[in-house]
Amino acid sequence: MSDRDDDGLVESAKEWLEGLGQSSEPDQDQDGTFEHVKEADDVSIGDLDHPEGRASGDRDDADDPLGYLKRAEPSEPRIEPTSVEPYRSASGLAKVLQVAFVAWMFLGGLAVASSFVEYRLILRLIEDPLSVSLAQVETSSDRQGIIAIVQIVGLLAVGVIFIAWVRRLYRNLPVLGASQRFKPGWAVGAWFVPFLNLWRPKQIVDEIWRGSSPSRSDQVSPLLHWWWGFWIAGAALGQIVFRARDVSSLESARNLALGVATSDVAELVTAGLAFWVVARVTQRQVGYAATVTPHAVEATLPSSTELQYPERVTPKLGWLGALSLPAVGVAVAVVAFLAWDVTESGGNGEDEQSGSNADARSVMATELRVGDCFNNPGITDAQTGPEPVLAVPVVPCEAPHFAEVYAVLEHPGSQSDPFPGEVAITQQALAQCLTGFEGFVGESYDVSPLDIIFINPDVTGWRTGNRQMRCSVYRLDLQNMTGSMRGSGGIAVESYEDAVFAYADFHAVEGLTLTGVAAQADSVLRLTPSWNVSVAGAAWFSDKQPVENGFETSFVFQLSDIPQNPGDGFAFVIQNSDIFALGEASYGIGYTDIRNSVAVEFDTTFQGYSGDVGAQHIGVHTRGTDANTSHESASIGRVAPDVFLADGLPHLVRVEYSPGTLNVFVDAMNVPTLTVSLDLADTLRLDDGKAWVGFTASTEPGFRENHDILSWTFDVAQ
Repeated sequence: MSDRDDDGLVESAKEWLEGLGQSSEPDQDQDGTFEHVKEADDVSIGDLDHPEGRASGDRDDADDPLGYLKRAEPSEPRIEPTSVEPYRSASGLAKVLQVAFVAWMFLGGLAVASSFVEYRLILRLIEDPLSVSLAQVETSSDRQGIIAIVQIVGLLAVGVIFIAWVRRLYRNLPVLGASQRFKPGWAVGAWFVPFLNLWRPKQIVDEIWRGSSPSRSDQVSPLLHWWWGFWIAGAALGQIVFRARDVSSLESARNLALGVATSDVAELVTAGLAFWVVARVTQRQVGYAATVTPHAVEATLPSSTELQYPERVTPKLGWLGALSLPAVGVAVAVVAFLAWDVTESGGNGEDEQSGSNADARSVMATELRVGDCFNNPGITDAQTGPEPVLAVPVVPCEAPHFAEVYAVLEHPGSQSDPFPGEVAITQQALAQCLTGFEGFVGESYDVSPLDIIFINPDVTGWRTGNRQMRCSVYRLDLQNMTGSMRGSGGIAVESYEDAVFAYADFHAVEGLTLTGVAAQADSVLRLTPSWNVSVAGAAWFSDKQPVENGFETSFVFQLSDIPQNPGDGFAFVIQNSDIFALGEASYGIGYTDIRNSVAVEFDTTFQGYSGDVGAQHIGVHTRGTDANTSHESASIGRVAPDVFLADGLPHLVRVEYSPGTLNVFVDAMNVPTLTVSLDLADTLRLDDGKAWVGFTASTEPGFRENHDILSWTFDVAQ
């Protein structure tokens, strides 16, 4: 185009402007500055005069026939201040998150250590059950439960802050000139949509990474991939562990513990990587926000606000730095593991054994053979589901022992038969065991000072094909035997002829007063059946006994038919209130509200509102002549025994009282399980030094078991 043509175009433009009532000459202000007619700050007269000033696709119209006044499109898209939310720095949230992730890694280290300690404990149970006490098992289980609760609460808290951080960064993208592939609401909602939450949150974080730099096509840092990979792996492992929580055997419990430990390791590494993800992504966006055209951010702030760009959150440390924090968590795990493992390995069950157990070998109850002599396996029980897994300490018969196996019989039921029930199996075992009793002992069962104890399959064992019933003899007075009872005729055993009363079993219940749901069940005294309702039962010896100057009583109890949670427990009670006395059901254990009483309780379930401190315990409760209660406020002594009370096996108890002291022995008769200071004459209002003695028990919905007394003897001080 010639210069003349250019001059003609300029003249045409001037005439058009004059037609609009505007001067083609620039106006001069008082201060000598000029105000151009154009409004866009990046358009000049040179643009009007230059062909390249035209925007592509411009066309002539009536108001702009030449089309040169149209504003040229900028090379980068402009952000309209009124179309986006204000820029808000995420550095504050990032700092809070980093502190939270450090705490989370410390907790993760403790969780990893606790899981591996439990794994080691289960391995020891499998290899040598006698080396592990029930107290060690309960301590490990309680610790795992506490850590799990803290992890859940911590995960919720960290999750809320993390999602808020992602949302803020994502909503900043339009201010920085970056597009959003998804609506801002997905920065929150994507975490809660099943299946979609496996990839959509990662896509949003990737988009934040790319949108927080001048080049929108930047490759995402591998750190983000590793973080998300460990997050998905940990979540998947957690789901697998949760859905496969089979603890029907020690082997399955071992596998579960290993799975939990592996999941905890993945979560620990995820937390460490997440720390650096938060640092790097925040640093990237904050740094870019400080370098973009200022008014892209300034326009979103109030006019009185002085723009201050946040500082960098943390310097880039590379992969060595990224792995440093997980390494700290691992170090915490190692230290905690060593501390807990040493504590729980010391003072183990084997070291605590004395006497006949010193030479004991451990076998499963289902592996006992004819001729094996064994002690009550109280300290070697492990409840791992509906069927208890029991390790029995077998000792030489020449050493003191509790029982001797004299027959292993097959139940006549076929492999396809359904489980006949515990009562039916016990009846079958009694009938078959009685036929071989006299042949083994050399004396009729009716006159022998020996009795029979059974080890029968329960419902789980039955379903796995176990049909064996084991018959063993033990002393009627519940004392240890020495030597084999084969052909002894009972000569090696002294009967309890001096006892005030003795029930070798409860084929007959004469002399007892039963209240509530207590009843005779074949050869046992069943205080409560395993009903899923709140019930209570009591059994009292009908004549008051002279207890003031001292007494000794022994009994064998068995808690069975426990579908899920054992409960609530039973008690041996001395009371001078009423021969028909019966207290509250549920957590009342049948003696709550009985006045003028002392209860030796065997509590098998945890009740927080009763002040319980563990899943099971033995305690002595009294409120003098006032109404007694199972609440721990009435306790004068308690202990968490090594014996697992609700394991389905018979357990031997001896209670000895002399004025000023009451001792409770469970299974091991050489050392009392619990000793308390007690003077019945000062505590209760006795009837010429006498009171009723007996048992109470209770159940409630969700916590139930058969509370059975198998035998009972009682003697008073001479």
